[in-house]
Amino acid sequence: MVTRNHLHKIMLRRFPIQMPVAACCLAVLLQIAPALTARSEVVPIIESRVDRDPDLSFAVPGEFFPEGLRKVWTLALKHDEADAKQLAARSIVIANQNGLTEWESTVPLLRKNLKDEHRAVRLASAAALIELQVLDAADELAEAADRDGLEMSQLVEPALGEWKIESRVDRWIEWTDRAEQNQGRAKLAMRALGRIGAAKAQDGLLKVVNEARQSSLRIVAARALGAFVASGLETHSEALSSQEGRGPRAIPRVLAAILLNSHTSDESLVLLDKLLLDNEPSVIAAAAVNLNRRDPQRLIAARTHILSKGDANVRSLLVQSLLARPSNETIAWTAELLADVSPAVRILARKGLAKISDDEKYRDLVVEQARLMLNTDGWRATEQAAHLIVHVDDKASAMRLVKLLGFPRAETYVTAAWALSETNPKQGLKETLEFAERRYAKAIQGAQNPSELGFERQLAHLFEWFGVAKYSPADELMRRCIPKSNPLIHLRRSGIWALGYLYEDKPHRAIINLLHGRLADTESSDPEDDLIRLQCTIAIGRMRDKESVAKLRERAELEPPPASPIADACSWALNRITGEPLPTYDAVPGYRSGFFLESISD
Repeated sequence: MVTRNHLHKIMLRRFPIQMPVAACCLAVLLQIAPALTARSEVVPIIESRVDRDPDLSFAVPGEFFPEGLRKVWTLALKHDEADAKQLAARSIVIANQNGLTEWESTVPLLRKNLKDEHRAVRLASAAALIELQVLDAADELAEAADRDGLEMSQLVEPALGEWKIESRVDRWIEWTDRAEQNQGRAKLAMRALGRIGAAKAQDGLLKVVNEARQSSLRIVAARALGAFVASGLETHSEALSSQEGRGPRAIPRVLAAILLNSHTSDESLVLLDKLLLDNEPSVIAAAAVNLNRRDPQRLIAARTHILSKGDANVRSLLVQSLLARPSNETIAWTAELLADVSPAVRILARKGLAKISDDEKYRDLVVEQARLMLNTDGWRATEQAAHLIVHVDDKASAMRLVKLLGFPRAETYVTAAWALSETNPKQGLKETLEFAERRYAKAIQGAQNPSELGFERQLAHLFEWFGVAKYSPADELMRRCIPKSNPLIHLRRSGIWALGYLYEDKPHRAIINLLHGRLADTESSDPEDDLIRLQCTIAIGRMRDKESVAKLRERAELEPPPASPIADACSWALNRITGEPLPTYDAVPGYRSGFFLESISD
């Protein structure tokens, strides 16, 4: 990805031009750079049949840590060297987060190091005590924050708020009262007061909401109040909501919505309804968050306005509200959001509809909407609808999916191919094979214009469909995937995998001989890719070729696990052919390495 810094450095180094001209050129390049990379990012990478069939995970992975970490880190915490103490404390945080526990013996040393002469040691020690949830070190942590300033406070104050340390409230109120003088500490203080629910801080927080010059301070104060004040702020909210303006001038109305986060009165709902119909997306969002939690039906009632004026976050809340009340109408409205410009919104809508379809009561409604969206002309809707078609296993959509194979954008035509493979319908095979022949010719030619990106992924999914459908007319096309001269690895592995299904339980000698050639190609100047060799082994096993037993055993001995996955594929193939049991392994440990002062074994 081309970044702003990369371009800036390249220009300054290579082009001796004046800065104003350089700035203009940089602006143009920054506009072009996304276009150069965008198309390469739209080809869907979807897990397919070849990724999961067969399951070769015969061993359950486990994890272990190197021996002696606690001992060496305890010694490091006592060391005179500041770097040793700092790195040991940081390592304790990482190890604890990853499951290595029982750090009681290090706690006294960490508390002692809170007063170390080196700032980095003090910060690392505080982070470790917080990670280990040493609540009785709260007073010492607070003292460290008072001594060391903002950087230490950024670690300590959130923890003390989460631990609800009441003794810190007065200091937080003090910082809140001086919010304009020290904004960083004031924000930390206000967040902690909101978390702890400090009633005596209410007046000071309200003063910041109403009088602070910085909008960020006002928002943090409003959130703190909204977190614990359950009544009595309606008058303040109404006064703020009456202030007009766009952009930054809309902040008072945002504050009005946030203040009511814990309120339950009818008056607060009326105020929020009004704010939900605001024209500023930020105001709508603040009101929607509150209403979605309290009464989602109010978001549904404002649906038209939200779709017109709301941002992606608000539309996501609308999706949640719609899905919470499944009906003919709400399911149809949710389906329309499969075409939303925001990936997050349309994926949320699709996954929600998929979950609803698991209830037999709503399945037909979801299928109907999935078909409607699949028949639209937009790439966003058709891509999401194809995913939904797979979830409901709607084979009746086969011919529409076949038509979408020629869609202009890869998001749709790759997903349509995947959907055909997953649903495995009986219709459309002849038309799809004709299409695949044409597409294959272009893919092999290396055509790379934007409309043709994703050919390999699309064809790989189609080949998998031909295989599971046992569609024999595709034999000749899929055989082209065996030779190494074919440069398309994903296509080759799917084609070979599909040949195994096409001749399942029916060994095809000519094909098997070619597969053995690929499997044995490990010593040439250009050895065969292991992904291809793996699928060759699986295809031989799926055909149940008894004449291959000796070669498979020999190959498994030459490439034992875990260094190579070929042995596991050979075991699976031998199980298919001879019935001999699959291997059972002890858990394969995932060694967590790279720690500070880790022992190095011989």
